[in-house]
Amino acid sequence: MRQWGDRHAVPSGPPLELMHRDCGHISHDVMTCSACGKPIGPKDVQALPGPGAAEPPADRRLADAVLDQGLQNALALLSAGQQR
Repeated sequence: MRQWGDRHAVPSGPPLELMHRDCGHISHDVMTCSACGKPIGPKDVQALPGPGAAEPPADRRLADAVLDQGLQNALALLSAGQQR
C-alpha cells in the first residue's frame, strides 16, 4: 500500500524510502512466487477460494455451472437442490 500511495498520492516523490542495510541501495518491494521464486504481478495470478471461504449461495453455484459446464450440469444441480 505504501508504494501505491507513493505513486498516486504524492506526485513529488515518496516521503519515505527503504534502504537495504547490506548493500546501501534504496529497495523496492517485489512480489515473488513462494514456490518458484519468480517475480509476479496482477496478470500472473488467479484468485481462488481458500479453505476458509464460505460456500457460495445456490444461485451463484447455478450460474457458475451454466457458464462452466453447460446446462446439463446446471439442471442436475437444480434437481439435487430440490431433493434436499
